Amino acid sequence: PSSTARPASLTATCPRIASGWMWAFTRRGSGPGRSITGAIVDCSVDGSGFEFAGHTLGTIAKWLCDLYGVTVEFPDGDTTKIDETRAEPGETVFKFLNRLAQGKGMLLSADGDGKLIIRRSNPAGKPVAAIVEGESPYLGGSSSYDGTKRFSRYKVFLQQDGDPGIVGTVEDLGVPIYRPKVEVGTDADGKDAETAAAWRRTMALAEAVGLSVTISDWRTPGGQLWNKGDPITLYAPSLMVYRESPFMVAGVKLRIDETEGRVADLRLVLPQTYTTDMPEAYPWD
Repeated sequence: PSSTARPASLTATCPRIASGWMWAFTRRGSGPGRSITGAIVDCSVDGSGFEFAGHTLGTIAKWLCDLYGVTVEFPDGDTTKIDETRAEPGETVFKFLNRLAQGKGMLLSADGDGKLIIRRSNPAGKPVAAIVEGESPYLGGSSSYDGTKRFSRYKVFLQQDGDPGIVGTVEDLGVPIYRPKVEVGTDADGKDAETAAAWRRTMALAEAVGLSVTISDWRTPGGQLWNKGDPITLYAPSLMVYRESPFMVAGVKLRIDETEGRVADLRLVLPQTYTTDMPEAYPWD
């Protein structure tokens, strides 16, 4: 080949699944491919730490992604302005943008044309599917729980005129023993220390709970491709989901299985991951 990568697209009947680059080839013409947005996942923000002040997430995202030829769309509208923020040295473009998006309740995903889609999370949205263990399209799943990721108290100090003078504290009543977590906030936290602490509490819950299911179709029952941010309900006793419970899709992997054909691996999180609230009841209670 005359170059290290070649343009490619993947289509499953309709619509297009992904657009990007083939990075490796064999004599049979097969090989791993990446979406156009793969570049912002791999590559760091170029510089000792770009600083942004008074810009929206959309402005920052478009400025950074334009360097890689990635188009950015906001189907639900842009965010409010971020007072001050910066990318840390070595931080990838995606990690930086995702960090800002989480603080604004937004989700990052890629569409079939290789565009970066930044949409507002909708934890209370109508489920696109009700998945039940033992019934189609459920094929299997796995779950795990790591209580060391959670703490009983989260305290965040924010800078004020150079001094960490703003303090925010929240409790996690689901942790029955004394386990404090104290951090100094970052620029992305803004000026609301209590909200910053609440975000750390919900993200810790998301890290503690690992849940994934495999579905026997690339599409939802409504005919749309599975997408990050899709709300669903799940009842799967073997995964410790003992009641029909709401979840949101946090990651999607579409693949072709030798025996099952087209399957989708869905990584699930509790809806509260995208809010500062905590669940009133847990699926495993």
